[in-house]
Amino acid sequence: MNSSDAFLRVLYNLVKNDKLNGGLLFKKADIISKIPEIINRKKIVIGIAGESASGKTTFINTMRDNFRCTVLSCDDYYKDTSKELREAGSFEALFKTGINFDIPDAYDLEFMKRHISELKSGKGVSSPVYNFATCEQIPDMQPKEPHDIIFIEGLFALDSIFSDILDLKIYVDTDADVIKERWYKRAKSRGKTDADAKIQFATVKKEAIRHIVPKKETADIVISGSATVEYINSLFADVYREIDASCECPVENHNYQEAI
Repeated sequence: MNSSDAFLRVLYNLVKNDKLNGGLLFKKADIISKIPEIINRKKIVIGIAGESASGKTTFINTMRDNFRCTVLSCDDYYKDTSKELREAGSFEALFKTGINFDIPDAYDLEFMKRHISELKSGKGVSSPVYNFATCEQIPDMQPKEPHDIIFIEGLFALDSIFSDILDLKIYVDTDADVIKERWYKRAKSRGKTDADAKIQFATVKKEAIRHIVPKKETADIVISGSATVEYINSLFADVYREIDASCECPVENHNYQEAI
C-alpha cells in the first residue's frame, strides 16, 4: 500500500467513525465515489479551501501531524505589493487606492500551479514566503519535498485554475460569527489597526460570497471548521486502533506516520 492509498484508507475510516459520532466533522463526504477514481495513484493533490479564518490552517496542521505530506499555501503566493504599501503609508490608505487582497488576481496562481505540477511529477520546489505586515513576497524561502500526499490550502485552493490537477476537493464550512471573531483577532496579529480591519473585513465578506462560498457546492468533502482539534485527534486515535487491530497494515505505537 503506497502513501496516498494509505491516506485514503484513513480518510474513509475517519468519515465512518465521525458518522457514528453524529457527524461533528464531516458535513458532506462523497469519498466512496472518489476512491475508485484516485486509488493506486502514486501522488494525489488535495485542495482545501474555505472563507478567511474558517479553520483551514488548523485542519492542515492536523494533517501534517498525521501524514507525511507536502503543503503549499495560497497565502505564500500573494503578489508583492510592498511598494504600494510604502507609497500609501498605511493599510487604510492602501485599501482606499482600490487594492483588494481577496480576489484571484491578488495571487500568482499560475506560479503556484507550476510548483504543484513539479511536485506531482516528483521534483522538489522552493516556495516563497509572504510577509503580511509589509506585503512583501520573499522568493525561494521554503524547500518542499515531493511527498505522495500534496495539500494545497487557501482561499483559492479550489479555483478553476487547479481543476485539472486536483484529485480531491475539501471545503471548510464555518459559522459567520466564528469567522468574524477569528478574523479580527488574526488581523490584529498581522499589524492591522481597528480601522484597517473594519475596512478590509467588509471586502473579505463581499468577495467570499462572490468567489469562495460557491466552491462548497463543488467540493467532494465539506468539513466543519468548528470541530475541535481534540475531537479530530480522537477520530484519528480510533482509526489507528482499528488499523492496528486489523493486521492488514500494522501501525507502530498507533502512529500512522510510521506505516506510510
